[in-house]
Amino acid sequence: MIQQKTPIGFLALALVLAAAPLAAQEVELEVGQKAPDFTLPTIDGGEVTLSKLCAEKPTVVMFWCPSCPTVVGLEERINGFATANKEKIHFVAVASNREDTVEALKKLDARKDYPFTILRDEGNAVADKYGAQVTPHCYLVDKEGVVRYIGNLVSRRAAGGTLQRFVDALLAGSELPAIDRTCREYG
Repeated sequence: MIQQKTPIGFLALALVLAAAPLAAQEVELEVGQKAPDFTLPTIDGGEVTLSKLCAEKPTVVMFWCPSCPTVVGLEERINGFATANKEKIHFVAVASNREDTVEALKKLDARKDYPFTILRDEGNAVADKYGAQVTPHCYLVDKEGVVRYIGNLVSRRAAGGTLQRFVDALLAGSELPAIDRTCREYG
């Protein structure tokens, strides 16, 4: 018996093959690129637009999950960084995990009194635009909306620096070597 190939079979195969590259694509935001703009709700009912923050002063966007073991371990340093730089930069923490509901984040903030603005990224839309997959994952965005640093608050590399070093250089008008501007995030 000879089987005839149907147009439906070819159509299904064509759809699968056409969709495969789309599924495999990952966002790879790089230093020097324009940061994707966003408007997200704050946990207190307001909203924040990145481009408006950046127009005022450089902004650190930190993708953050308060229950992540790495975030918990760095909490004191994160809070210290945000407090020390409060007058120089904007600092926002973007919570994208499903478990981090506005209600849960409000309760946590009431208990911990975080020194930064907490934003809720329902459905991970902004995290996906940035390619943020672990927490904490920081992006330093200058006043023109250009990404100047990607990585963690601190670098694991002996030769690497910290986010503070990059903030200081940006505010001083200094340029960092390209190799230093991205440190591997972890979380």
